[in-house]
Amino acid sequence: MKIMIVLCMVSFATYAESSEIESYHNELWCEKQGGEIGVVLKNRRICDCVTNDMLIETKLAKGNCFEALGKVLYLSMIAKKKAGLLLIVDNSREWTVVDRMQKVIAHYKLLVSLFYVESDSYKK
Repeated sequence: MKIMIVLCMVSFATYAESSEIESYHNELWCEKQGGEIGVVLKNRRICDCVTNDMLIETKLAKGNCFEALGKVLYLSMIAKKKAGLLLIVDNSREWTVVDRMQKVIAHYKLLVSLFYVESDSYKK
């Protein structure tokens, strides 16, 4: 029982840290693009960043970014805007995830713009 509680606490702490990192980079990036943060769409879904012509989801490259690809395609369809995905790269190994995402987008000819930033704690 104690082990389970500790694992839950570690999982929650990791999730909270990831969420903070995503929020921080989303805010910086979105403001530079002249976008609005945390927009609630007609279907009550929240989008990380919305500009005049694009809807962008922000995810850590090491996280569930492929799930975010599906989400941003769906939300952009609802909002009638272009889709964009901002990936936060935390270390050099995560560039393989960015590369895979680029390949999936190109292979299926998805209308998604892919952006990426290196986190403040980026490790080479």
